[in-house]
Amino acid sequence: MKTDRRAFTAVLAGMPSLVLAQNTAAARPAPIDLDLVKDWIGKAHQRKIEPMTELLTREPGLIQSSWDWGSGDWESAMQAAAHTGSRDMALFLIDRGARVDLFAATMLGELGLLKTSIETFSGAIHVRGAHGIPLLSHAVAGETPARKIVDFLLARGVDVNARHNNGMTALMIAVQTGQRETVQLLLGKGADAKVKASNGNTALALSLKRGDTAITQALKDAGALD
Repeated sequence: MKTDRRAFTAVLAGMPSLVLAQNTAAARPAPIDLDLVKDWIGKAHQRKIEPMTELLTREPGLIQSSWDWGSGDWESAMQAAAHTGSRDMALFLIDRGARVDLFAATMLGELGLLKTSIETFSGAIHVRGAHGIPLLSHAVAGETPARKIVDFLLARGVDVNARHNNGMTALMIAVQTGQRETVQLLLGKGADAKVKASNGNTALALSLKRGDTAITQALKDAGALD
């Protein structure tokens, strides 16, 4: 059978695409075991760097992995470090090639990065991380190194009472971590001391649990009830 020259040329032209598709399929890595991913994210919450190092040695691909807690609530180890205020964990991950996002930059106190993002894309100030946690709460979780970001966000008019998916607020984060000046600042900006989280906790209940008399009194002065 004689092959038409044009048809033969067309086949040759299509071969690179076919070879590329075959090579891409062949080179595609196997999925990471989901239990391993969940363990990785869980340990990031717990600030356990040594076990994280062991997991990463076992499966390097974990560094960029994320876990879906349901309804699209995706979380990376970096986001876990960011909202738990774990500076050491965030730096550990960055040193190993993890992607830095706005939430980590906020918790770490990198005001320049945050300002550039918000000045370029104004809507970025309202972006939320894993579990619906707003930037203000990440800044509060960062404590002293991120205090300038707390001031910046409040000056930009963010909602001081923005709630996480579980009902927590930036005020509750400040109370949990014993940040007296930040508690006073947030209350002065209109933070509601009477808000209840989904589990029934209030800022006052968290303060009483810590035994911080100064914060407890500040909350009561702001209208919190026993």
